[in-house]
Amino acid sequence: VNRTKGYGAEVILYGNVYDEACEYAMKLAEEKGLTFVHPFDDLDVTTGQGSIAMEIIKELPTVDYILVPIGGGGLATGVSTLAKLLNPNIGVEPAGANCLQESIKAGKVVTLPSVSTIADGTAVKTPGNRLFPYLQKNLDDIITVPDEDLIVAFLDMVENHKMIVENSGLLTVA
Repeated sequence: VNRTKGYGAEVILYGNVYDEACEYAMKLAEEKGLTFVHPFDDLDVTTGQGSIAMEIIKELPTVDYILVPIGGGGLATGVSTLAKLLNPNIGVEPAGANCLQESIKAGKVVTLPSVSTIADGTAVKTPGNRLFPYLQKNLDDIITVPDEDLIVAFLDMVENHKMIVENSGLLTVA
C-alpha cells in the first residue's frame, strides 16, 4: 500500500508472503476508499509488461527462448502473449512457489498450501485468475529452480559481474 500525502508517501509492510500483503492491501483499500491496482492480475498492467518482449525481440531478433520469472503471472502473461507470435516461451518459477506449474497441471487455478523460497518477488501461492488462460495458452513450458541454484547464481553475479541481483530476477540466470 502506498498512499501519497502531499510530496511524501506512506509505505506499509504487512505479512510474510505476497498473498498476505495483497489481502491486507485490498482490505485497506476497501475500508479507506482507496483504489487498488493489482500488481499482476490486471490485463492493463500485463499489457505494459508485454513491452519487455518487444524490446528483447528488437535487440535479439533471432532469440530462441525468452525465460520469464513467474510469481503471480503478470509479467509472464505480457511477455508470452507478445513473444508467442515469434518464439517459444518458457516460464521459470521457484521450486518452492510453483503455483502456475501446479495450476497448469490441474487445468485450473490452484492455491499452494504454502510457499518456501528465497525468491521473495515470486513467492506467490495463487497465480492470477484473469491471466491463467493466457499463460496456459502462451507458455510452452515452466521450469522450476531450487533455492540452492539461486544461491549459486547470486554468488556468480556478485563474484563475476559485481552485481547484486534480487533472487526472483536470478531465476532466469539460474
